[in-house]
Amino acid sequence: MPGIKTASVPQPAAESTVKLKIGKSEWDKAVQVQVTGDVAEPEFHQCRIVAESLATEQLKTIITPLPAHLYKAYRQNLKKNYHVLDTLFPTTLIEFHTPTKTTLLTSLEFLSLAAVHTSASPPPLDFSEIAKQQVEKYVKELGNPVVYLTLADGDEVLGEKIVIELFAKTCPKSTEHFLKLLERYVGVKLKRVVEGGWAEFGDILDESGHPVREPILEDENFIHSHEAYTLSYISPCAHQNTTPFFITLAPVPTFDRRFVVFGRVLFGTGVCGRVQGAKGEVKIAEAGVWKGVG
Repeated sequence: MPGIKTASVPQPAAESTVKLKIGKSEWDKAVQVQVTGDVAEPEFHQCRIVAESLATEQLKTIITPLPAHLYKAYRQNLKKNYHVLDTLFPTTLIEFHTPTKTTLLTSLEFLSLAAVHTSASPPPLDFSEIAKQQVEKYVKELGNPVVYLTLADGDEVLGEKIVIELFAKTCPKSTEHFLKLLERYVGVKLKRVVEGGWAEFGDILDESGHPVREPILEDENFIHSHEAYTLSYISPCAHQNTTPFFITLAPVPTFDRRFVVFGRVLFGTGVCGRVQGAKGEVKIAEAGVWKGVG
């Protein structure tokens, strides 16, 4: 957790087995190599390390690690310019820039080109372990509190933890409110799911089974938009936030300036999607401060 892959990563292929998109003369003209991918994937880190080894005064390398759903959004945005199919770049995408054009490369193409034109190749490392370390580094560098929720459908745990970044820098009061209540969310039920919209979790209950209505939190600000997999409190009217919250499953712009976004899901978006098809009573089974990949 998150889903670090242990499968073998692609190895550079001989020139005879992979059609090289870029010849030596064009390779030597490169001014920038940008590697973007899923931070939890060993394949991304194999390409990252090779790209970093190629950096010179002439050749700039840009490395952009992202959680899986943000990498997917990046790919989809590139479709507008390059008409890329997601199936070609499931975990990693390399943009190879010369002064006159940009070429998109798969992991295998990039590693093969690097091996043929420069003899650079990935070192014999445990890239699954490197991926775990880099996930933790990525989260630490965000500089915000990170928490997790585990959901269960009856007695069945619904996959990995949902790991959530809280926007303490921009929404400190909302973050503090959530952190104080965090462990009390264990046992809270999934109230409803709007397919393609959001998953709403109900009230924390007191010992008598009544909803906890205090403390009441005012709407802090509306800095953040309701993009996919964001976290917000939900209340019937303004400035009356207590314990119910929701996670968006898709962009919901109609909620902007109505509910306060104070966090976003980093890992575990697949679990958020699974609640739409849950057959039993979904509850929060675990909640706490995220301490790293277990």
